[in-house]
Amino acid sequence: MNYTLTDGVHTYPGTAADSCTSEISFVIDGVAQGSGYILAPSTTSEDGLVTCAGASAPFDVDEGENALATVRLVCTPKATCQVWNTAAPVALYVGPGPGSTAGLVGNTQGLDPKTLSFAWSVLSGAGTITGETPDGTGGDTATFACATTVAAVTLQLVVTHGPLPPDESCSAMDTTATVKVDCGARA
Repeated sequence: MNYTLTDGVHTYPGTAADSCTSEISFVIDGVAQGSGYILAPSTTSEDGLVTCAGASAPFDVDEGENALATVRLVCTPKATCQVWNTAAPVALYVGPGPGSTAGLVGNTQGLDPKTLSFAWSVLSGAGTITGETPDGTGGDTATFACATTVAAVTLQLVVTHGPLPPDESCSAMDTTATVKVDCGARA
């Protein structure tokens, strides 16, 4: 954890050991006497996806005395991108021919699975997708029906997680998956 202690005249930057507890204590030695000191710690999760920061109320440091500052850290995600687990049809081969159906399943993880939006579409080939049903826990199901012609079909699933903070974007690798379906009889 990084911190800055300042009273506007004296500034003491430093680091303190992070801990997986709700309270962290550390001592900053050699602080000059003064009033209006503010302690501002900040840290980032090991995976870099969450940042935490806060600042104390102003406090005084008296010569030869210990001063106590309490800081509430507020943690926020750096982005609201979801992470794929799977996106695949239940059956890659749909037979015995055109007009057959296959179940589609997509699973993902997001900060709040209840707010994930799923959008299946046909990228190439022909067919229809119906019955999209998000389950509120990061999963989605739908049904794909082959068109009346024998063909290979490519389907796409795009997952969104609501608006992103300014200057942030999600990689298509994290939000988009494609699957191929064989509509027709096997040779």
